[in-house]
Amino acid sequence: MPDWSLSLAVLILGLIGLVLGSVGVQGAIGASGCRFSPWQALVAMLPTMAVTLQAIGSDASTLGLGTIIGVHVLGVLLAIGHRSRLYLPCRLPSPLSPPPLPRGERVLAERVHRPWARAWSLVGAAGLVWGLALDGNLGRVDGGLLVLLCLLYLIWMRWVARTLASPGDDGETQTQAPAVDVGHRTRPARSLRRFWGLGAHLCVGLTLLAMGARVLAMGGLDLALVLGLEHWMLGLTLLAPASVLAGWMPILLAGRRPNDGASGRMTLSLAFDFNLVNLLGLVGLTALTAPGGLPFTRETLWVSWPLVILTSILAAAALICAEPA
Repeated sequence: MPDWSLSLAVLILGLIGLVLGSVGVQGAIGASGCRFSPWQALVAMLPTMAVTLQAIGSDASTLGLGTIIGVHVLGVLLAIGHRSRLYLPCRLPSPLSPPPLPRGERVLAERVHRPWARAWSLVGAAGLVWGLALDGNLGRVDGGLLVLLCLLYLIWMRWVARTLASPGDDGETQTQAPAVDVGHRTRPARSLRRFWGLGAHLCVGLTLLAMGARVLAMGGLDLALVLGLEHWMLGLTLLAPASVLAGWMPILLAGRRPNDGASGRMTLSLAFDFNLVNLLGLVGLTALTAPGGLPFTRETLWVSWPLVILTSILAAAALICAEPA
């Protein structure tokens, strides 16, 4: 048996744990979360965040940086492909396609809030990281600044989403709230039981997510040692697709259920917020946790990150063209 087969088995085991953990976490958070919230992008980023932090903890910062770059490129391709699929003049039905939404929910699901703001934010984030790393290292101060900007962006976009929400949703919540008055004695017990159930579900999901990320990072490092690969290339070609798959699979699977409506759909805004959380939040958190900061080699500065900026510009152009308003 070749030496790499054991490493591949460990990678597959880690990927399974990562997917199961992501399904558990997104199921627990989605049961009480808001629809089309930009914070869903942060939840979808959890598998990538777990894998990157595990790589940093194993003194393999280049592995984490390669994963971040690969996740960004894949996220941009996913967003552009999703935008193209929405605006094809004719599309044949497929058994794998999610069921169609009603017209009102479809308009709400595919609405892009502030496309120009999102486009400039994505390009500006890529340029800001490149400018801060021109000295060859992202320190903890730079990482703290990026994390703060990411949080401010999410809060701002959440406020914009609530401001531009359709008045029908608010009317439904107002009309449904006073209608439930029967059995008020049993409601607190059911609410408490549901709260503890969601909490246990979330804890199990986070545990599986951490274990899967740990096993996946260990398998990747072992495979790099056996095959003589660079950590950066392995993170770009192997760990990044695994992280994106684990983060988006629960959303895509939920979108195929008719009763989930638009809450399980991969909207265009969500896809671009995912990329921006990767560039600001994950890069900043990695720089905060890595000993001595996050190093940027010359190849990363002048070859890899210009590719990140270029793909961000292409994604921003696609986002602006997606909704002329």
